Amino acid sequence: MKWLAYTRIRVYIDPIDFKKQMNGLIQVIHEEDRSPQKECVYIFRNKQSNKLKLLVWDRNGYFLGYKRLDKGRFDFPVRKDGACQ
Repeated sequence: MKWLAYTRIRVYIDPIDFKKQMNGLIQVIHEEDRSPQKECVYIFRNKQSNKLKLLVWDRNGYFLGYKRLDKGRFDFPVRKDGACQ
């Protein structure tokens, strides 16, 4: 996977239900009227902001990554439209 080739990162500000798996995250993207795109990383967080899920298209399918912090929280910017680039 060539991470440096990804030119866009979309961070979803609103927390999601972390029971959602790959298909649920793709549905969230479609509900925002955005089609999952190549060369884009989608980042989702949980309510406590201590876990992230990353959804990436890799050649012939999606890759789902997961990051959990033992201590602390991820800082997210505040935007009214629900996402930032």
